[in-house]
Amino acid sequence: MYDIRKIGKNGIDTKGEFDICLPPDFGAGEETNVKFSGRLTRALDSFVLDGEGECILETSCCRCLKTHETTAHFKVLENFVEQELVNEGLAADYDDIIFDDETINIFPAIEKNLLNNIPMKFTCSEDCAGLCPFCGINLNHSECNCADQPRSEFAELLPKLK
Repeated sequence: MYDIRKIGKNGIDTKGEFDICLPPDFGAGEETNVKFSGRLTRALDSFVLDGEGECILETSCCRCLKTHETTAHFKVLENFVEQELVNEGLAADYDDIIFDDETINIFPAIEKNLLNNIPMKFTCSEDCAGLCPFCGINLNHSECNCADQPRSEFAELLPKLK
């Protein structure tokens, strides 16, 4: 939390670590520790947070399903507007963050930007061969002979697998 009365013309440095819970749909671990560094400055009737964050995500490869860690880097550029000014008719943008006392909590801005920048799919490496769609063997570790088999044999197996 930052007291807006202490934010001078040159702004103040913001630095810290935040634990952010991730929705299970993101394919990453449940909680991640985010390191953030930035600057909170006064801009006319609002305050601007400009900075960068990074965290390590425990993810599963979308090709081979191997669990691995990946580093996520993201930028934050958010505008904070005081609720009182909005009540007085100041036109706030739909994505401005509204605060209603004399302190600004930067956590929602960091959380929002992390969630908006997590990739939809993760791979353990660019050259990951993935799993064989027929026998399920990890093609990074072994070869299979499914390519040599007639596809009709696999078609007969599919009803048994359900």
